[in-house]
Amino acid sequence: MIQTLKRTLIVLALTVAGAPAPSLAAEPQMITKPDWLRRPNANDILAYIPALNDKNRRGGRALIECAVDERGLLQNCSVKSEYPEGSGFGQAALSMSRSFQMKPKTVDGKPVLGTVRVPLIFGPLDTNVDPGDQPIRMLTNAPWSQTPTPQQVAAAFPSALKNQARGHVVLRCRLPSDGRPTGCKTISIEPSGFGLEKAALSLAPYFRAEIAGDPAAWPNDINVSIPIDFPNPNQQHPPLRILDPIWLKLPSLDEVEAAFPRKAAEAKVLTGRAMLDCAVDHAGGLTDCVSSEETPADLGFGEATQRLVGTIRVNPWTTSGYPTDGARIKFPLRLNHPDAAAD
Repeated sequence: MIQTLKRTLIVLALTVAGAPAPSLAAEPQMITKPDWLRRPNANDILAYIPALNDKNRRGGRALIECAVDERGLLQNCSVKSEYPEGSGFGQAALSMSRSFQMKPKTVDGKPVLGTVRVPLIFGPLDTNVDPGDQPIRMLTNAPWSQTPTPQQVAAAFPSALKNQARGHVVLRCRLPSDGRPTGCKTISIEPSGFGLEKAALSLAPYFRAEIAGDPAAWPNDINVSIPIDFPNPNQQHPPLRILDPIWLKLPSLDEVEAAFPRKAAEAKVLTGRAMLDCAVDHAGGLTDCVSSEETPADLGFGEATQRLVGTIRVNPWTTSGYPTDGARIKFPLRLNHPDAAAD
């Protein structure tokens, strides 16, 4: 059930993107010497280590490539290589990416986007573990229907952390069929000793996940990973940009057909696209959208994509651990006329 849900979300993301990750203004530069502020600790590694099999018993390695936002958090990560192939180390590295933070790259003293490659080496797994044993079942990107607000996150910010720019916590919680996390424990805290654990646990009741299908069929041993970023509310921070959205809702075929530009159809142009740059509200809905880069030009694809923004929703909690309120997202949206499939 969990694997089916994950597969559905991935398919949706690819449907909207239909192209490499969208660029935001200037092309992000590769960061060759990252200055890490936070890296995975032993608990992070234990939480995401893959199930033991014949391919990973002796250890291995993975290389991931990620976008780095203006806050130094990693987003939009992908596996560039994994050894041995099929060992599960690539997926483990992706799951651990939320535990990294670096000093952001700056130009003229201002933080800018960047790209970084992160190699991870995994030592031999416990050879005394039976390969049939199953590790903790984790859902790393739950589709949330309710999340804390920025005001609630700010209110939970520990006063002892007032001289720090931010804190970061990753919770691991049991996720029952009602979608409300229970029994939460911290698996990563940075920095430690400032009351971040209590702050993160106080926010857990504000989360609720969307559970698809029959709740009675939901497994009773599913855990969820919840990253929570605590920016200091008394300091200025760069605007939040979503580089790796999880799409919860996309236009239906009927909605696309209704919005398809008549001018393009009359010209027998059956497919086109435009780039959308939108703000995201607390529920993950899109607002204040601007369209650009119409292809082909002057056939109405920009206006058509604007008519569809109300049918799109992203996960309202970012993969770096913050509500989507006011964040900006830029992505390409392609429209195909129903007759295009026949061709």
